[in-house]
Amino acid sequence: MSNTKIKLILKLKNIFSRHYSNFPLKQKISLPFLSVFLTIWFLGNFGIIYYFSHNIEQRQLKEVEGIAGLVIQEFQRQMNKLYLNAKLLVGGTTMSKALETGNKTEILKKIIPLKASLSLDIVQVIDKNGNNIIDLRNPILNQVKISDRVVISQIINGVAFSSIITGKEFNNSRSILIGATPIKSNQGVIGGLIIGTAINNQLLDEISIETNKYIVAFQNKEIIASSLPGNEKNYWDKIYQKQDKKLNKIKIDDQLYIVKNINLLGLDGTKLELTALSPLADLEEAKQKLVMIISLFSLLGSGIVILVGYSLSNIIANRITTVTSATEELAKGDLKMRLPVTYNDEIDKLAEGFNLMAQKLEERELKIKLKVQKLEETLEKFVSSEETLE
Repeated sequence: MSNTKIKLILKLKNIFSRHYSNFPLKQKISLPFLSVFLTIWFLGNFGIIYYFSHNIEQRQLKEVEGIAGLVIQEFQRQMNKLYLNAKLLVGGTTMSKALETGNKTEILKKIIPLKASLSLDIVQVIDKNGNNIIDLRNPILNQVKISDRVVISQIINGVAFSSIITGKEFNNSRSILIGATPIKSNQGVIGGLIIGTAINNQLLDEISIETNKYIVAFQNKEIIASSLPGNEKNYWDKIYQKQDKKLNKIKIDDQLYIVKNINLLGLDGTKLELTALSPLADLEEAKQKLVMIISLFSLLGSGIVILVGYSLSNIIANRITTVTSATEELAKGDLKMRLPVTYNDEIDKLAEGFNLMAQKLEERELKIKLKVQKLEETLEKFVSSEETLE
């Protein structure tokens, strides 16, 4: 330790000693006790606050880790629904006969009502060569060029499936959940049906309701859909480029979220990035309540400790003051002064010693008085004898 630090410590020690020596006895007794106890008390309470807050946060993080499975499961459910609906549309012989005869009107009669009732964004019917016979799209997908070569290849090979595909719209990307199935006749595969739903805000809102978490979808680092509230969607656009994928938390519009990044792979190598967000408002509220309760408990405990500490120091100081006062009275000549002995502690031992000393002094005083009295009597006899002789 350097000389400067030693000098500083000694200087502080001297300042403290000088001020401490001027304190009344009650404060000299209570201050060290209260200082140490309250320091341990507050450190303990802050430790409890940190432990429980950290524990709650860790539980929330584990819950968010489980979100990945829930989100993937919900997307899989949406794709399975498309798969089953595609199988439903090609069920029976109506679709296969219409495709064999090239009767587009009959095909449209069957798929248009179902497209509306199933809220589909795209319905495609292809022939066995992979050419589009029917291509019905909602306006949001009119300008989208869909990468469907792998999909068509699988259909022609007789495979029914569901997956994610991408589409290009100028410089923007679109992700689409699809269900695809071949259309078969006695001659084998004669075509196929592709139905799909674009990943948009409405779809993510539905999934968010099921998972109870907000979701933001990205394609090539561009936001394509979000279930966040309106204002927060705009704000997310500004902060996404700065987002560290390793972070577990992110703040959007003064709202704190725990985040979990998820990747979904499609049939053609499509990669859909999802970010699930769990709002921490409830966690923050629970932490604030915890801090408030423990703070109130700390203040109440501190008040009780201060009151008890002051009362104890007051009792001890009063007993010492009583001993001091008795000593002063004894010094003035009151040899009958005695102190009560009730607690059998160090101060009572001091009181017993005082009482013994006072008793010895009183006995000595009495002996001296008796000797003086005898001397006086002897002197009086001697004087009387001299007077008689004269």
